[in-house]
Amino acid sequence: MKLNMKKNITRLACASLALASFSSSALDKLSDLPIWISGDFSKVSGDSRESTQAALTRANSGLTITEYDENRVAWSIAGGYQFNPYWSVDLGYLDMGEVTMLASGQTLQPNTGATTVIAEHPITAHGAFIGTSFYHAFNDLTQLQMQFGLWFWKGEYDVDVNGERFAIVKSSGEDVFVNLNVQHEVVEHVSVTAGVRLVAEDAIADPSFVIGARYRF
Repeated sequence: MKLNMKKNITRLACASLALASFSSSALDKLSDLPIWISGDFSKVSGDSRESTQAALTRANSGLTITEYDENRVAWSIAGGYQFNPYWSVDLGYLDMGEVTMLASGQTLQPNTGATTVIAEHPITAHGAFIGTSFYHAFNDLTQLQMQFGLWFWKGEYDVDVNGERFAIVKSSGEDVFVNLNVQHEVVEHVSVTAGVRLVAEDAIADPSFVIGARYRF
């Protein structure tokens, strides 16, 4: 009985050592993977009130904009595979926040106004993107990321009449975006980021200042 117990203990010890060795090796390999993840926020604004009103007028919607608020918070998350110190392929999701528009007028179909606007251009949108990044290192801790990509956006307009939901109008499309940011490593594997994002569809937002964080495995 004692002999069996000693054998079992010996086997358990060997198995534990093997598992610990495997786990250490797996973690070492994971830490060497050229993968990164990031997230950011930005305060954005737009300049599309006049063009939106013009679209409503051209469609004879009978609507006049009385309130238009394009100031909002946008956010994004992303991940990338870095083939070398100078280049990576990226995937992510970008949400440009919500815009509030109030309009008044004599019309029996207020959703026509939303359909007209979203057909002309999306005021705001959200969706996945794919891109590529190029890097330039200033020193061991700081580098510049130049990201270019294609954003597959979706726009959704909630149409309310007298405080009640009347219709939901949806649209989708693709647009090019550019993201330029400086990354500075504050602790091992973790960097803070700051930069500027530009979306080709300028009705969605003006160029915006972006701050965030990045983790490198």
